[in-house]
Amino acid sequence: MKKIVILGNSPAIVKIIEDVRAAAPENEIVVWSMEKSLPYFPERLADYAAENISLKEVLCRPEKFYQQNNVRLILGKDVNRINFRKGQLANEEKEIVDYDFLVIAGALERRFPDIKGTNKYGVVDANKLDDVDHFVKSFPFIDTVILQTQTIKGLKMAEAVRKAKKEVIIVVPASLSSLSEEIQAKFKELETAAVRIIQENAIVEILGDADARAVRLKSGKVFACEAILFDETVPYFKLFIDTPLKMNKGIVVDARLKASCAFLGFP
Repeated sequence: MKKIVILGNSPAIVKIIEDVRAAAPENEIVVWSMEKSLPYFPERLADYAAENISLKEVLCRPEKFYQQNNVRLILGKDVNRINFRKGQLANEEKEIVDYDFLVIAGALERRFPDIKGTNKYGVVDANKLDDVDHFVKSFPFIDTVILQTQTIKGLKMAEAVRKAKKEVIIVVPASLSSLSEEIQAKFKELETAAVRIIQENAIVEILGDADARAVRLKSGKVFACEAILFDETVPYFKLFIDTPLKMNKGIVVDARLKASCAFLGFP
């Protein structure tokens, strides 16, 4: 019997579990995510925020699926250390989890743009279910939301926030004329819905003490708000720095998606 640890929360995890159970039902499977949520479809987050779908419909599978497949879930705990030679993972509580095979299914962390104050309460990663779920549940206490985006995904989130009858200000780093026709058309729809759009600008600082209370733009203007959303966060691979894994803006893999590390346990 082998022990397989899957890191991440991407939809690919469901397929991995099904394939492992079909090929070797006796193997032990552990799914470890730094988020508290079960694996989910990130492309459905805007629909969830707009209340078009339920939280259950964002999840790839209900918790029962993991129970039926005898999968151990470790959710909402950081992975603090990986020892590839020994085949071990450790969390912040110094709990050790051994593995024979390690599967990295998606980015374990994401990083906000390099802006002062992104660690404040009220700053939301629109790609993370934990963040979006908490944001949606905070709607009764929010009047104004500022969203920095220039993507369709981000604009759909802006639509969702506007549907909740919140004031929405979109900060666009680029000129609208430089964006695709589809994105320009979506911006026009939002303008019709009384969404304020500030183009060729960017957030340079998030103001407030522990809580985000306002943003300062590159132009120097300051806008008050209760929440700031970013949809262009990027995968962050801090955990794999100074390890045997080869890195280049991400983990380097071959055509079989195998990483260039002799200690991952794959044949």
